[in-house]
Amino acid sequence: MDDRTSVEQENTLPAKKKWFTLKQKIAFSVAVNAFAVLSVLFFAPLEIYLGNINEFNFPFNHIWWLLLAGCVILVAVECLFPDKLFLASNAAVFALALCCYAQAMFLNGKMGTLTGENKVYGTGVIVTNLLIWFLILAAIAVLAVILVKKKKHRIFTTALTFSSLALVAMQTVAFVSLLLSTDMSSFKKSDYLTSDGEFELASENNVIVFVLDTLDDDYLIETLERYPDMLDGLDGFTYYPDSISTHSRTYPSITYLLTGEICHFDIPYKEYINKSFADSNFLPQIYDAGTDIRLFTESPYIGESVKDKVQNCSDIRQNDLDIISIPGLFKQMLKISLYRELPYAVKPRFQYSIGMVNSTVANLPEPFIPEDDALFFEQFRGSGLSVSKEYANAFRFYHFNGAHYGYNINQYGERTENPDVVDAVRGNFYIIESYIRQMQEQGIYEDATIIITADHGRSGAVSWEELEVIGTPCSAMLVKEAGKGEGDPVQISQASVGHPDLFPTILAAYGLDYSAYGRPIYEIGEDEQRERYYYFSAFVDDDDGEIALREYVIDGDARERANWKLTGRYWDINYSQRAVSRKRLADFLK
Repeated sequence: MDDRTSVEQENTLPAKKKWFTLKQKIAFSVAVNAFAVLSVLFFAPLEIYLGNINEFNFPFNHIWWLLLAGCVILVAVECLFPDKLFLASNAAVFALALCCYAQAMFLNGKMGTLTGENKVYGTGVIVTNLLIWFLILAAIAVLAVILVKKKKHRIFTTALTFSSLALVAMQTVAFVSLLLSTDMSSFKKSDYLTSDGEFELASENNVIVFVLDTLDDDYLIETLERYPDMLDGLDGFTYYPDSISTHSRTYPSITYLLTGEICHFDIPYKEYINKSFADSNFLPQIYDAGTDIRLFTESPYIGESVKDKVQNCSDIRQNDLDIISIPGLFKQMLKISLYRELPYAVKPRFQYSIGMVNSTVANLPEPFIPEDDALFFEQFRGSGLSVSKEYANAFRFYHFNGAHYGYNINQYGERTENPDVVDAVRGNFYIIESYIRQMQEQGIYEDATIIITADHGRSGAVSWEELEVIGTPCSAMLVKEAGKGEGDPVQISQASVGHPDLFPTILAAYGLDYSAYGRPIYEIGEDEQRERYYYFSAFVDDDDGEIALREYVIDGDARERANWKLTGRYWDINYSQRAVSRKRLADFLK
């Protein structure tokens, strides 16, 4: 046989049969990858986004299609793989996606991802969780190998295709339901708070409020036990351990602290905020006294009527799409999703804060970035305090991350990879002490009124079956009145105080009429009997949502649980910054 005959015979050999046609590849890949990519990159982060829409600074009208476009691109890439790699990669993708889905739906338990509670899981729980992941992955791998060896790969691909489509359909129904129940009309982002003047004070009269998120007095006591010298730098302060907040959560507590208007969750989120500022004369009084007002918190908490009185409020002049960083959007949405959908062992690597998500996704000039205490201190040390001669009065309101889960500082206010809540609280006070020292150096400390408080203490209900406060959620309260300064030791007062006492305290500092609000906090007697009210928005976990607002009256020392009584007045929570629970308090009371 000559060479020519050999070549002709080789050319007549039948071609190797492919496992899949291009159409079959596309159908299988689209189904599996739609399940994986939509679950991880679309449904999971958007569920968090829609459930907390007013906490984000970027609009839904663009992010949904950007995420969806990303999903389509990822699905298209995998269709280019050769048969065996194509089958193996799709099996792996399905297995991992199924693990993520199972984690989010069945294995996370009651996770309050935005409540600030750092839930610690034992080694047994972590190991069991990883074992379940291993079993799911192993089962799919073994099934794939067996069916491929028996040349029944079509059965395998068909099973994965229909399973994927069914899971996509289920998630789509849940997503549409959430979308229809979300109050999209409340989301209007036309302005934001900048960092302008963050470390600038007045030459004569300064009132400074430091709000340390979730700083329950128990946290403060724990920190003092580890760092007994923590208050040594707070000359002239009085510490009030018997103090309560008015509300139990950041929203509506921040708005309340700037208006004095109680929220009953009976009107939409943004409507309550705008109405509270419109009905309140607190900030307008201060502004009319010639005060430079700068608020360093999340901009959604500020009402429209005072935006022109807040010096660090800036308009968003760009198109919605122009302000979005697309790489930042994908990175942060993936981080949100993976924190929710990965096993306990690796969740800490994907912890996130809303402030950091907002700052990464939204490209805005000089934005104030809330919830990043490490960044605040870095910028403070870089610039230091300055004193302006353009105004005599200043009001500064700083909202720190404090003891809220997501803290990122050590006891020296420096960024750390291994944060501890007690060290973080000490770090906050270290930052405040540094701030105070510069005020003393500038000669403006003694005339200043300074308040260190919390928006609320520990929050969350005992359980759905028992919608009661956990323990005695007192909130930190330390106040330095004008006239006290260096050399004046820290005092401890047993007076029964709370958030309502801050309004007359601040107004008095400017020499304004405070009679409509009561008396300054330093005028409250040590043994004075007072009834204080606490509005508890019963919250068990992210799945249940905020269930109801229940009113407590505290008659006596708030540190004694027996002094906390339900008044019998309650309101169903119909509007919240979170998705509203389908459960009603009336159902519980039956």
